[in-house]
Amino acid sequence: MEILTDELLLIPCSLDLAKSLILHRKELAKRSPIVIPEDWPSSMSKGILPFYIERLEKDRSEYGWGIWLIIHHREKKMIGDFYIYSKPDKNGTVDFDFRIHQDYRKENGFEAVSHFFDWLFEQNGVKSISTECHIDHEKTIGILSRLGLICNRKEESYLSWRLSK
Repeated sequence: MEILTDELLLIPCSLDLAKSLILHRKELAKRSPIVIPEDWPSSMSKGILPFYIERLEKDRSEYGWGIWLIIHHREKKMIGDFYIYSKPDKNGTVDFDFRIHQDYRKENGFEAVSHFFDWLFEQNGVKSISTECHIDHEKTIGILSRLGLICNRKEESYLSWRLSK
């Protein structure tokens, strides 16, 4: 399971990789053919990794419904990650979040998210995608707006977005 674009490779994070990121991150960074920057994984993914590992250990069908890696394949460098909070709910909604390194957000952000959405909408049971972002994240707002997501709620300093099939 992978998504290949002109510049990027998007792949779900395996159970082995998730464990290595927690237990042996420095060794993994040294041995990996992909450059793993010091600031990756994002703080969001670092906090989620233990729960993601637990999800995969309980149910292997969760693979693909959690953390995804965003790799710049020409540079062979990890540049970000997606997180799907769960399989589609009873209404067919998938909640997701993403982080892309600031040096790549402008050039590769739209490419990564648009191809990821295409893949999500091809999955059984997915009818809509929702996410949130901080009101000050102009580039993220630009990407979401350009992809046709509708801002349907503002709560303090966060905006909620949705896109339906």
